[in-house]
Amino acid sequence: MTTCPACHQDLLAVDVAPWPHRVAAAAIDLACVGLTAGPLHLGVRALLDRDDPPVATGLDAVLSFGAQDLTTILFECLPLLIFAGLYYGLFVSLTGRTPGMSAVGIRVVATDGRVPHPIAAAVRYVASVMGLMPATLGFWWLLVDVDRRAMHDHASRTYVVRDS
Repeated sequence: MTTCPACHQDLLAVDVAPWPHRVAAAAIDLACVGLTAGPLHLGVRALLDRDDPPVATGLDAVLSFGAQDLTTILFECLPLLIFAGLYYGLFVSLTGRTPGMSAVGIRVVATDGRVPHPIAAAVRYVASVMGLMPATLGFWWLLVDVDRRAMHDHASRTYVVRDS
């Protein structure tokens, strides 16, 4: 077994999950979040009885979304971000995997091989949201990283590994 040069403890061997597995898991999780957070968002809007401007469609909807003021954008995204944070945070900190990860046979582990601590799961979620903002560069990093870890993996000190 290999030992850490800094602390001289035994290092765990890991079978890091390949990126196609991670993309497939993310797509499944995105569908789960979208199917549950969408109706939740509509319910919040109905409770707040918000007057909506005329709805744009297609490319006009995409282009006009960025032209809105920050409070409107936050109102539109906040329910989804909160629900996604609860979804990812609870699943990762309780079981080490989301339903999407379970479907493709991967899981998140801390550097000691255990299920990540809730704080690490929260850091992982916040870092992954931040990694989306600069043209998803936080996720593309795993293609060039020697350990195949994205920026949110580094920030939370976690690995995504294959189930054994």
